[in-house]
This record gives sequence, structure tokens and C-alpha cells, in this order.
Amino acid sequence: MNRLFFGAVLAVFSQSAAHADESRVGPYLGVGVGATQIDGHVIEFEDGDPSDYTADFGDDGIAYSVTAGYNFWESGNIVAGLEGSFIGDQAKSDVFFDYEGLPDEDYPIQLSTKFQTSARLRLGVAKGAWLLYATGGVAYGQFEYRLTDSPDVEVDKTKQLGWTAGAGLEKSLNERWSVRLDYAHADYGSDTFAAPIYGSGFREKSSIETDNLTIGVSLSL
Repeated sequence: MNRLFFGAVLAVFSQSAAHADESRVGPYLGVGVGATQIDGHVIEFEDGDPSDYTADFGDDGIAYSVTAGYNFWESGNIVAGLEGSFIGDQAKSDVFFDYEGLPDEDYPIQLSTKFQTSARLRLGVAKGAWLLYATGGVAYGQFEYRLTDSPDVEVDKTKQLGWTAGAGLEKSLNERWSVRLDYAHADYGSDTFAAPIYGSGFREKSSIETDNLTIGVSLSL
């Protein structure tokens, strides 16, 4: 996904750019659609002690984003702002738990995302109508684990706080509208929580990372 983003940046910069004299300071709203990649690792615990059951997840899906931001500072060709994003997606990863390194087909498990949110500082360099920027900040997401052979079993839910960093490219179309390409990587760290899908006394330790690439439009308010 990283190569896809930077390839798109090079392709865009190979085109001619119109000059834009308008200030970028102020609030904006945006929507986007694209792709997401989810990678996770989970360990099953019983009575607080690690067991031999582990699972590694990796899958992609379609993502959509809603963004609200405010560019609060502009000097020369440097622009700084704050941005909050909500990302929903359809990424679901199905695997079997490994027992002592071998897949156990009695324990199929699925990891899926419910939502991802972030609050990021955005710092960019403007050239005419173009703005190339980097972002970084805090990420928060909700994820679910489910035994797929037991659809009536309660779902294990985890809400995890982590960090996010990324980059993007934006082009002003006129005084109010712009188009943008945005990439963000998020690392949600690890969380240990009760796992009722296995029974009383069981727990899980979950580590999750995501990559999101979206293209969309923004409206200056």
C-alpha cells in the first residue's frame, strides 16, 4: 500500500499545476473512499497464564472516511493544521488458531474492525494549487473477535488506543473545493481483555495495526 501511495504522488506531480493564491487558513470538511489493510496478532490466556494458542491476521477491504479539520497557521508556503477522521471499513480476516505452531481447525476465528478514529497534526508544503503534507497523532479503534463456527457465541470486543502517522497530497480546484489522496498507518498497541467466547476465566491479548489509503474531496467552510 505504501508503494501505491508514493506512486500516485509521483504521477500527480508529473502533471501541470494551476496557481492558487487563496489562503488555506480555516475549517474544512471532507469525505473519501479507498482501501484498508488490517494486521493483528492475538494470544489466548486462561486464568491469567499464557496458553499455546495464537493467531495472526491479515486482510484488506473497502474503507470510507469522514474528516473535519482546521488549518490554523500559514507562513510562506508552509501550512499547519489539526485534523480529525472517522474511518469505517469492511475488512475481515479469517484464520485458525495455531496450537504449538500448527493450525487447529476446531478453532476458526475472525478479526474485524468496527471503526477507527484519529486526531492528527498536519504540516504541509504548498506549491500553487498543490499541498504535500505529513500527519501524525493519536488513533483509537474498536475491533471484534468471533469464533466463526459458533455464530451465537458472544463477540469479544476490544477498544485500543495507539498512534498514527501518514502523508497526503491535496489539490485546490477553486476557492472552496479540493481533492486529496491520504495515507495513514496506525499502530493500536496491545490490549488484554476478557474472552467470553472461550468460557469463564479466559482472556485475550490483542495487537493490531492498520493501513488506510483514501481518495476524496474537501470543502472549505
